[in-house]
Amino acid sequence: MRKLLKKGDIVIIAAVLLAAGIMAVTAFIRRDGGCMAVIAEDGEIIGRIDLDKTETPYEIKINGGVLLVEPGAISYVDADCPDHSCIRMGKLRRAGDIAACVPNRTCVYIEGSRDVNSEEGGIDAVTY
Repeated sequence: MRKLLKKGDIVIIAAVLLAAGIMAVTAFIRRDGGCMAVIAEDGEIIGRIDLDKTETPYEIKINGGVLLVEPGAISYVDADCPDHSCIRMGKLRRAGDIAACVPNRTCVYIEGSRDVNSEEGGIDAVTY
């Protein structure tokens, strides 16, 4: 009777199962947290805020605008730019979220380990 699996087949199957196991364990170990809001003005970083340690909301005035810092989120709430697209970006919560007020040369973005897909059915892109 002919063998169904050869030695090479078993090695390939074992390697695929090992890789799948490592990816599954990595997905379960990943923490939801550790996000920092980075505020930049004229291309220079002027501040970093740990959003996970923020307990009460407060506002920060920056060049031509106002940022609202809340537990787990940051957003533009006021700006003197003509189109207000920075305000329409809404609350930034996850790593990779970004809002910029180009006329005022300010930018806020989130860096950290919060998984972009942690919220079921969340928006993954916005265009204007």
